[in-house]
Amino acid sequence: MASLNLGSVNVAVSNDDGATFTQTPVQAGLPLDDREWIAAYGADTSLLSYHDIATTNIDILRSDNGGGLYTQIARVIPDTDYKAGNNELGNLAIDHRNPAPVAGGFWAYQSFVAPSVMGGTTKDEAFLGVSADGGHTWTDKPIPCSTAFGRNGLNHQFPNVSVAPDGTLYYAVSNDDAVYVAHSADHGDSWDCSGPVSVTKAAVMPWLAATSNGVDLVYYGTPDTVQAGTTDTRTWSVYFAQTGQGGSSGWSTSQVVPVHQGAVCDGGITCSSGRQLLDDFGIDTDQNGLAHIAYTMDSPSLGGSGSATGYAVQTGGAAAGYPN
Repeated sequence: MASLNLGSVNVAVSNDDGATFTQTPVQAGLPLDDREWIAAYGADTSLLSYHDIATTNIDILRSDNGGGLYTQIARVIPDTDYKAGNNELGNLAIDHRNPAPVAGGFWAYQSFVAPSVMGGTTKDEAFLGVSADGGHTWTDKPIPCSTAFGRNGLNHQFPNVSVAPDGTLYYAVSNDDAVYVAHSADHGDSWDCSGPVSVTKAAVMPWLAATSNGVDLVYYGTPDTVQAGTTDTRTWSVYFAQTGQGGSSGWSTSQVVPVHQGAVCDGGITCSSGRQLLDDFGIDTDQNGLAHIAYTMDSPSLGGSGSATGYAVQTGGAAAGYPN
């Protein structure tokens, strides 16, 4: 696991099912690195990505000794590309099941959003960094259909990519009003985008789990609107949605638990209030296809100024399949 600590990006490794962890400060020099993401490939190899604030590019580091040492091996965006200077990154994902064309390599994917054109100021298009050699080289592939709903920006924490066991990619973004999902069956060369899959008046911070038998999706959503000139008192909840392969069966949605009351700020350290949800979210499925959701909520209660971690486990209803 990776975390942002004072003075470094830190990686913690456990070899005993989480009973104990060893800590490795990977990169020093805050505030020059931020938004860290990590993905493992087997017991020894992992990739770490983060926002290099000095260049605003996305750095890729790799470890082949169980997290003991990380070495920078690439940047996702060429330094000469305009997107290197204006982007918001999301998660990093690795395909564990489908062979890569480079001997000894593996498929790795880095989500990010950026302006669709040079000189643009709004991050109105989703992109996917694709590596077929274990993170050493990257090709940035646009998701052209995302511009249809990106005019108000898609950097509403965070773009998110997940790889199904058959190699199909699913990619979720929020434009603050709704969550949209794109999918690709050819490593990001071509994409199909959905309409809004969220059922609320506003929806942010999507996270996907693509499985052998469909896709699970979570997001923070609210059915309420803010009246002009009034205080934002909206109630936000965790929403859980499911679909079959390719989204062909439509999305079924349920409300899990209320987590926040008031405005939601997704501007990171620039937020002066509304930061209780902390940009933290996650979903995965177990071997039985049941969903496990980690979320953040107000503390000590709804509307409180602090934050706490919550955890929900699916105990009924339709189960998805096993993850990648």
